[in-house]
Amino acid sequence: MTEYLVTFKPLGDYSFGSDRRFSFVGRNNYSKDEYAPYFIRTNSVPEQSTVFGMIRYLILVSNGIRLKQDFQYDEDTRDIMKDLIGEKSFSLNGSVQHFGKLEKISPIFLLKNSEEIIIPNPFNNKQGKEEIEQFAPMILEKIKVSTSFGEIALPKSKEYNPKEGYGNGYYNINTGRLEAAEDIFSTKVATGVRRVTQNDLGKLRQNLRELCKSFVNEDMKQEVSNLDRNSNLSLTEFINDFMDLLEKYNKEEKNHFQEELEKLSQNFDADRLFKREVHQLQKDYEFAVYVTMEKGVQLTDGLVSIGQKGSLFKVSVQESENDLESKITEHFQKHTPQGQTWQYCLSDVCLVDDVQSFAILEEKLVRQLHTDLSKNRLKGLDLQGTSLLYKAGSIFYGDNAISVKTGLEPAGYNTIYKITGSKE
Repeated sequence: MTEYLVTFKPLGDYSFGSDRRFSFVGRNNYSKDEYAPYFIRTNSVPEQSTVFGMIRYLILVSNGIRLKQDFQYDEDTRDIMKDLIGEKSFSLNGSVQHFGKLEKISPIFLLKNSEEIIIPNPFNNKQGKEEIEQFAPMILEKIKVSTSFGEIALPKSKEYNPKEGYGNGYYNINTGRLEAAEDIFSTKVATGVRRVTQNDLGKLRQNLRELCKSFVNEDMKQEVSNLDRNSNLSLTEFINDFMDLLEKYNKEEKNHFQEELEKLSQNFDADRLFKREVHQLQKDYEFAVYVTMEKGVQLTDGLVSIGQKGSLFKVSVQESENDLESKITEHFQKHTPQGQTWQYCLSDVCLVDDVQSFAILEEKLVRQLHTDLSKNRLKGLDLQGTSLLYKAGSIFYGDNAISVKTGLEPAGYNTIYKITGSKE
C-alpha cells in the first residue's frame, strides 16, 4: 500500500451543501423563528463523502480515463474504472463496499502553513474558559449516579459551565492553541434570482384565478366563467379582461383588486430572490486528507470542481505516512490526568447503539447524491435519504468500544481515537 497526503485549496469563493434543503416563500414548513427560507445556509467544510468522491475522480483522471457527462462508456473502459475505484458510489446507507485500488481516506483536517495540523476542538476541552491556557479535558466523578441513560459518571462540580458551553472551534496540535473558525474561514452572502419555470407560471396562473374568483359577483359570473375557459389567454390578457369586467359590473372593487394583485405580484417576485452563503479559506490554510491506495496506481496533482456551483480547488499530492493517530493521541494524553480515559471523534460518526457512558455529542443530518453509471446524465444522480451522524469533535468517556455502523470507514467516517491519561 502507498499513503499520500492530499491537500486541496479553493481558488475562490466556495460553499458546501448543508442538512437543510433550500425552499422558497410559501413552500416551506419553517417557523418564523427559523431563518428566512430564501436564505441558503451552507457549510465551510466539505463532507467526507464529497472528498471521497473527489479522490475517486482524481484517480480516474490521473490514470488516463476521459470522463463523459452522458455516462456512456464502452465495456473495456467500465472494467478499468471498476478496477480503479469500484463500481458504485459510496453510500452512508449501504453495506460494506469495495472501491478498487482505493482502500480508504482519513478524516478531513486542516493544514496551516503546510505543516501545522488543525483539527476540530474536542468538545470536552475547557481551554479558553476561566483563564485556562492549555488543553484541559473535563474530569468526571469516580462515583456513578442514576440518570435517564442509566448509571454514568458525570463531570465534577465546576468542570462544566452551562453558560460557557462545551468546546468549539478548532485546535492546533502543533502549538496547543485554539483557533477560532472566523480566523480560518470568512463568510459573505451572494445574491441571485431563481429561474422561472413552467411550473412557477402554472402556480401563478392558479393563484391569479383564485384571486379573481373572490371578486366575482352574481352579475359577472357568466362572463368570468367564459373568460376562465379561455386557456389561450396570457396572464396579462387575462388580467386586463378581468379589469374590464370589474369596470363594467363592480367599479368600487377595482382599486381593492389592484391592491391584491400588486401583493400577488410582489410575492411572486420575492419567491424568486435568494441569498446564499459563500466562504473563503484564509491564505495560510488548506484542507487535507491522507489517502491509502494499492501500489502502482497513479495519483497526481490537478484541479477539481466540488461543492455548490462547482467551485474550483487546486489539489496537491505527495507520498507521506499517515501519522495523525499517533500525533493526536500523544498530544492529548500528555494533558489528560492519569486514571481518565476518553475517546475523541476526529471524523463524523454514525452510531448504532445508545451511548452507555458520559458523552458530549452534536447531531447533524447528511444527504447524499448517488451516481448510477447505467443511466444517462439526467437520471444518473439520485438523492438518497438523510443519515444521522455525530459531528467531529464529539467525545465519549470510558474505554468501552463504541458501536458504529460498519462500512463507512473507507470514506473516513467513524474514526475514533482513545485517549488514556498520562499526566501525573
